[in-house]
Amino acid sequence: MTITQPVYAGPWSRDSGAEPSQIGNMNLAFRFVPMSCCCACPKPLKVWFDPTTEQGQKVGAENIALLSVILAIYRGLDNPCKMCAGKDFQQPTGVSCLDLGLNTTVVWRNLGAVMKDSA
Repeated sequence: MTITQPVYAGPWSRDSGAEPSQIGNMNLAFRFVPMSCCCACPKPLKVWFDPTTEQGQKVGAENIALLSVILAIYRGLDNPCKMCAGKDFQQPTGVSCLDLGLNTTVVWRNLGAVMKDSA
């Protein structure tokens, strides 16, 4: 299962009346590992940022350290500074009712297609 979540340029305000500009996608690939004869548990396989605009490429190159921490948090790392950042940010789960407002899309693909897209 691959979850794609759009990444927008900031700062943005609802008061401006303009739509936020998308600069890339955060992609999360999960592999389902059998836990018993009738159920499987999702395990993170690969997480990557895919810039879709020139601004997204620039942001990714200039903030590589910050981006790598964000990718590690998506992989399961605890928030490095819980005292500084009050709450964790909402991460997509692949369940439509839990991902409301994140504008995520879910695609089921084989392992070869995931590795080809993330290269």
